Amino acid sequence: PSVTLTVPQQHLSAQTTSKVPVPFKAVDDYGIVTAGIERIMPDAARTNLQRASGPSPAGELISRFVVDLQALDLREGDDVRLRVWVEDNAPPPLKHRAYSPVLTVRIPRSDEAREEESKAAEEMRNRLLELVRLQRDNLRRTSGLADAAALKQPVEYPLLRHTLSTQEKIRQLTSQLLAQPDDMGD
Repeated sequence: PSVTLTVPQQHLSAQTTSKVPVPFKAVDDYGIVTAGIERIMPDAARTNLQRASGPSPAGELISRFVVDLQALDLREGDDVRLRVWVEDNAPPPLKHRAYSPVLTVRIPRSDEAREEESKAAEEMRNRLLELVRLQRDNLRRTSGLADAAALKQPVEYPLLRHTLSTQEKIRQLTSQLLAQPDDMGD
């Protein structure tokens, strides 16, 4: 089997009271029969946090675990290392277990949390400004294209293609921004 995390990054920050979703995708030609999530301790010992059983259809399992950090007795400055494991539905001599890459969740100190919030706010501000600039420039181009069409003037394909690709980029950037509502603040 193989298992991958479907989170955008493998290093996250969270508060000790957070519940952290850990989405994953597992694939195997025999199907997935069991999945779990474990915590890897600093001494490399592993502790199973959750386990789910039941064969997956079509050899693919897309799911998630939610880890309640409050139950782990963490303090500011701690790092929690998590990974998902899956077992396939192969007959016993061929049965295998696979592990995802490690997801590290950092519990920031108060001063680190303020700095991270400030960085996130500045990054969001810059991304929003870029979105506004792209949209404004593309609106100008679109307006020019509409005027040319109304006057029955020929429209050059490269300009039309550039306008369309910019609009696709605007949609993609907007989707990315909307996928991170916490970074937008209150």
